[in-house]
Formats: sequence, structure tokens, C-alpha cells
Amino acid sequence: MMKRIAVLIVCSLPVGALAAELKKTFEVASVKPSAPPGGSAGMVRMMMGSRFGPGTADPTRWACDNCPVSMLLTQAYNLKRFQITGPAWMDNERFDIAARVAEGATKDDLRLMQKSLLEERFGLKARLELKEMQVMELVVAKNGPKFKESTTTPADPSRPLAMGGGPQQMKMGADGFPDLPKDRTMTFVMNGNAKHQAVAEDMTQFVAFLSAQLDKPVTDSTGLTAKYDYTVTYAAIAGRGPGGGGGGGGGPMMMMRMTRGPGPGGPGGPGAGPGGGDHSPIEGVDVEAAPPLQKAVQDQLGLRLEAKKGMADMLFIDQLEKVPTEN
Repeated sequence: MMKRIAVLIVCSLPVGALAAELKKTFEVASVKPSAPPGGSAGMVRMMMGSRFGPGTADPTRWACDNCPVSMLLTQAYNLKRFQITGPAWMDNERFDIAARVAEGATKDDLRLMQKSLLEERFGLKARLELKEMQVMELVVAKNGPKFKESTTTPADPSRPLAMGGGPQQMKMGADGFPDLPKDRTMTFVMNGNAKHQAVAEDMTQFVAFLSAQLDKPVTDSTGLTAKYDYTVTYAAIAGRGPGGGGGGGGGPMMMMRMTRGPGPGGPGGPGAGPGGGDHSPIEGVDVEAAPPLQKAVQDQLGLRLEAKKGMADMLFIDQLEKVPTEN
């Protein structure tokens, strides 16, 4: 009687080979320093997150205009700015990045390409570690949410929005803010207050926004699963941009900030870019101070933020070059 012998063949790959399999790069990528902004009094400063890419109408193209390296890091690692420890310049030095994405690439592939870009062009070396910290849980308040499901078709976020001139050239609302386009998610900072308008967004996107504003992880326990339109007005938080440029699933977002012309930090005042800018009232404009963000969320939206302890990823930058390698 013939016996059958089963032979198990095990093939092993070195760690380096496995890493090479996971590595993805852009087909072509251009990285150039952004042009300095203008400095006319009363101008509107505009900052956009990345545009195009997988999941959009233009999946084989990706761009990030006026993009600080910190924004690129948040997108590549799916983190918020407070989760990244690195040199201060990465918030101020900005670049225009345009890249070609391979057909069929996914959003996860795009993040791997962004990581490769950081490693190859900026010499990035970094490590992820877990850290215990205070986290916030978003829940529905006693009387329920004060907003309804969206019936709005949002504008294509890759389409630029042109709004020039100062406040005297823009139609102003009773709340002290210019009337914003009804089909775009935007955050407008003016006169010491901030107005966040969400269009057809879900709670995942809202907690990503809250996390970036509060410098804390925020989790969603509302049980709300649809897309909604809502607006919340709150006291502007110094040093906060719109939402981490899309890191953490925040999606494309536009932030507009009204400035008062040149200041100590150059045109538009100190740190007029993402996370910076002048939050003080404009002279001659009398606007009532808005409440802190957590109170505004409860009073205006019918949601509540509760503090607790939790763990979060932290990215520690060991090496990052200020001047990228040439194209």
C-alpha cells in the first residue's frame, strides 16, 4: 500500500522585501515653494486642503496648494496636528505639490504615496507610539440634535472659490460674517469669532473637525448615521486651522480668514496661514463674542462633548529636511 506524504513548503521574505511590497509612490510629483500671499488691507485669505485623487472625479491627479508639511503629515498618517511632534517650521513653510496617481489607486494607496513623498523629498524619519491622554466623546444632548438631514448637493471641493476684496465688498449677514455659499463646507474666522458651516457631512467628519480644534481625540457616540447640514459659531481658538487639512477623515475643507493687512509676521500678521492668523476684532466692527466651542456645540447643535481617558497614536519626527530635494 502506497503511503501519501504531504510536504509543506514555507517561503519567507525578509522584512525589507515586505516593506518594498507595501511601498507605493506617485508616478510623477512636483514640489515647489508656495508664492508669498499678498498683503492688501481687508483681503480674504483662503486655504484649501488637498484636491483630486482616489474617490474624486479626477482620481489620477492629486494636488495640495499652499500646503505646509504638517498638513501633508496629517494626511499621510491619518492623524490630527496635535498628534505630531516635530520642528516648528513644518507649520510655516508651504509648498505647492502636484502629482500623478496610478490608475486604480485607493485612498489608502494615496496615503502610502504621500509617505513615500515625505521620505524621498523631505528625508522624513518618524516613529508612531501610543500615549494616554484626555479624549472627548460626542453624544446627543438631552433634547436631541438641533439639525436635520441634508438635502443639499455639495459643490465639487476641487473647484476654486473666488471671493476677493474686503468686508465692505462682501454681503454681510446679521451674525457679522459674510454670507457663505450654501453648497460648501467652510470655516470662516473673523472679528474674534469662527463660523463652521457643514454641508452634507456625517458625524465622522464632524468629530475630525472637533478633534483638530480641541487638540484632543474625539469619538462619535451619537448614533447619527446620515449626512447633515449644520452651522456652529464659536469663539475662534488661537493657533487653530480648519480641520487638519483632511487628516483623520475630515475630507476636503476650505477655510477663509479675514485679515487686516501686513503685520509683524509679514503680510496678514503672524502665522496667517493654517493654524495662525489674527483672531482679534477688526477696528470699528462691533460683533458680540461667540461662546466657547464646547458650549456652542451643545447650545446650537444639541450635542455634548464628554471628557474621559483614552489612548491615541503620536507621531514623533526624528528627521525632516526643511528644503526638499529638487524635482
